Amino acid sequence: MILLISSVASATTIELDQALSFGDIVITDNSAAHPITVHLNGRVDYDPAFRVIRPGVPGILLLSGFFPNTHVYVNSTIITAQSSTNIGVQTEQFNLSAVTTEPKIIIDRNGMGEIRVGGTLTTSGANVTNYVDTQYQSQFSITIAY
Repeated sequence: MILLISSVASATTIELDQALSFGDIVITDNSAAHPITVHLNGRVDYDPAFRVIRPGVPGILLLSGFFPNTHVYVNSTIITAQSSTNIGVQTEQFNLSAVTTEPKIIIDRNGMGEIRVGGTLTTSGANVTNYVDTQYQSQFSITIAY
């Protein structure tokens, strides 16, 4: 989930084009906290404890209606680091240990821009592989100022 907090005028829009996703993964070793990272350029780095079925993708926010060449400053904050599920079954959880964005983007001459969001997810390291096949969610916010 992405929560947007901004000081944007009514003529501007911010649209979620693609949610940050760590892909479809299988955990084969949870004896320690193992990371998987989705970079802003789309590269995915992962520990050998992961088997990647479908690679993750960075989040993409589209900005429009801004004045051309405006400098937009971007900040991210993790709200809920530990993941959650809505399945009603006890399962191990992941930890959202980092959320990354470019600290500044420059709006193009058409008044448009793009904010990419990456991050790092780690396993619990609880020495059990009790991860259920479901969607896991964490929350973070993206703040923009211009």
